[in-house]
Amino acid sequence: MTVKEDFRNYASKHLGINSMVVDDVIKAQSQYLNPYILEERQLNVTQMDVFSRLMMDRIIFLGTQIDDYTANTLQAQLGIKEKLVKKQKGMIITAAVLLAAAAVVTGSRLIRHPEKSNTKKSEVADQENSEKEQDHRTSGTELSEKKQNMNEPDHTQKEQSVENADRTGKSITEEAFYISKIPDDIFEKMQGKSYKADCTVPREDLRYLHVLHMGFDGQTKEGELVVNKAIAEDVLAIFRQLYEAEYPIEKVRLVDEYDADDEASMSDNNSSAFNFRFISHTTKISKHGLGMAVDINTLYNPYVKTVNGKLSIEPANAEAYVDRSGDFPHKIDHDDLCYKLFTRYGFTWGGDWTHSKDYQHFEKD
Repeated sequence: MTVKEDFRNYASKHLGINSMVVDDVIKAQSQYLNPYILEERQLNVTQMDVFSRLMMDRIIFLGTQIDDYTANTLQAQLGIKEKLVKKQKGMIITAAVLLAAAAVVTGSRLIRHPEKSNTKKSEVADQENSEKEQDHRTSGTELSEKKQNMNEPDHTQKEQSVENADRTGKSITEEAFYISKIPDDIFEKMQGKSYKADCTVPREDLRYLHVLHMGFDGQTKEGELVVNKAIAEDVLAIFRQLYEAEYPIEKVRLVDEYDADDEASMSDNNSSAFNFRFISHTTKISKHGLGMAVDINTLYNPYVKTVNGKLSIEPANAEAYVDRSGDFPHKIDHDDLCYKLFTRYGFTWGGDWTHSKDYQHFEKD
């Protein structure tokens, strides 16, 4: 559409000027002696009539008497000019917004490293070893029975992309990583599962974490955990840095989606935290029971111990990953980013224990 046609449509359809009058004005203008000028621009030379060039600078040359129709035509000329200016401004604003968004995304991928915490002494870790050996997730018999009776958890809503991940309706940029008190719907889901009837940990001592993580398929996933409020900020910071580094974690779901069955959760390679229980044959609450421990990529990093001379592996389907001298993906060791981040924040790694090994496990006092 030419400028003349655009002007005619604007004057007749938007301002309601009689189209015949507009045509008369255009015809009269065409009879004027319109001197053309050549204007040099950065990349080329353009030709236009002098009146159009004046219009670009919001100058209207009037060479006839002013009446109602002339006034309306002038108004239409100013209107079309304002329309073009707004369009240009809109393009500039859009470009500015895109640049700002790019800056935010770029800035968010900068990994912030906390001050390095003092590491635990070996004797403290050894002391925890004996407790961990007693901290049975479940006995072998219970595991097999639970696994047979286990209903498959609903994973679909947790496999959503980032665009559908936000629980609050706000943009995912705003709500990607956050901490809150346990929402009522989440607490209801925990009842009789991770938050058992004999749970002695107050709800007020726990926090709900919403995170993003890079899935094994290279796509961003949403995840959620429940941890003790004492470690909530640290765990959130760790998961943020793992995500920024594109560290692959297959699943981060509440253990309640597996009916709080650790074997089922671990065998599905789910990373989780709070699950209330006492250490076997004691009245002491385990680290997971307190919400002070996190397990990462559990299938590839099993819990291994010797019971009555027999090797016990949890999850049971992780036998291929017991030998840590082998080279396989998702293995946590001293060179792994996950190990480095958790220990930097003062967590102890179960892979350093003496009497048993829990390669998936990070805990804090």
